[in-house]
Amino acid sequence: MLPRVASASQLITTLNGNALGAGAMGLFFYDGPEKPAIFDLFDGLATILDNTGQKSFPDLVASFPSYLVANVRGTFATFSTSGVAARFLDAVRAEAEAIGQVSALHNGTTVSYDIEPFTQYGQHATDSAYPHGDSLLPQSLATLKQVAKDEGIYQDSFVAYPNYATADTTAEALYGAANVRRLRAIRDRIDPDRVMDLAGGFSL
Repeated sequence: MLPRVASASQLITTLNGNALGAGAMGLFFYDGPEKPAIFDLFDGLATILDNTGQKSFPDLVASFPSYLVANVRGTFATFSTSGVAARFLDAVRAEAEAIGQVSALHNGTTVSYDIEPFTQYGQHATDSAYPHGDSLLPQSLATLKQVAKDEGIYQDSFVAYPNYATADTTAEALYGAANVRRLRAIRDRIDPDRVMDLAGGFSL
């Protein structure tokens, strides 16, 4: 994972693990006529698939060889870091290999770790407002969180990105304690009978 060189650039590194081991995938996009110099680091790498080039964003999305598979279940989990470190990346690779091989023993196809730091998550937010009991995710995330703490890129106060969070993630972990107090006050005023609780989702 590289630091964002401008608001127009994005990069997500994915480490996938399965019965054969771990593999890496880099997704990067720059919203401009020419790629930034920092992307030159990817030139000359040996790849299975190279889809780089100048194209519109819709064409970029349509060019990925991805497809939906029926009758496959999975889950997401997340925690935020302020950056990356070499030791943390090594730990992610080790987890991808280990969990991928364990998953394969139970008919699992793959496990993916997306390295996508949200360094200023919520900075521009406005005022608007399926758990698996035997999952290996909590243990895996605990291992990576400890490495991230040791490297100085994670704190318990960092909020988690809701789109990737497990169903039992607390409101405080998603929004921060101060924001949760404000959201609860809004809920008590607008929905005193807790009608919206019937919709499910994360609970305040």
